[in-house]
Parts: sequence; structure tokens; C-alpha cells
Amino acid sequence: MANDSLLLALTILAAHGEPLDNRDSYKEYPQSPLARTQNLHIYGSVNLVVEHMQAVYFLVEQRGYDDIELFGLWETMEMYVQGILHGHG
Repeated sequence: MANDSLLLALTILAAHGEPLDNRDSYKEYPQSPLARTQNLHIYGSVNLVVEHMQAVYFLVEQRGYDDIELFGLWETMEMYVQGILHGHG
């Protein structure tokens, strides 16, 4: 069974895809001071690596959703799922 550390590692790898094509469109708006919090400006501007996310989904299905204990991991994976559903993955 996969532990939280493995899920975290795969989730981090999934966030290292190719840059989004519309990166320049954000420059016309002033950035919030929070835009650079925890590198959101970097991780929010790349496509997800689908193969890594598929591995995460498979491992979570194997062990169950309720067993994730690492703080923030479930929410991070949920954010990625929303990104994929809205065409950013």
C-alpha cells in the first residue's frame, strides 16, 4: 500500500509539466501579493503531467480516500483534479 510520502512525491512530479500557453495574458492585471505565496505563480502556470496524476489516482483507489493523513495532501490533489477538469492538465 502506498504511503502519504509516495503520494506527495507523485503529486509534486505531476506539477512539472510544460508551461501553459496563456502565461503572458496574466501580465495585464496587477498581481496580488499572495500570487507568489508558496510558488503559486510557478505551479499555477504549468500543465499537469497526466501520467503522474493517473498513478496518484490508481494508488489512492488502492488504499482508499479516507486514509490520507498528511496535512493538505488531499486538498492539493483535489485542486489538480479541478485543473484537469477545466482543461489545465
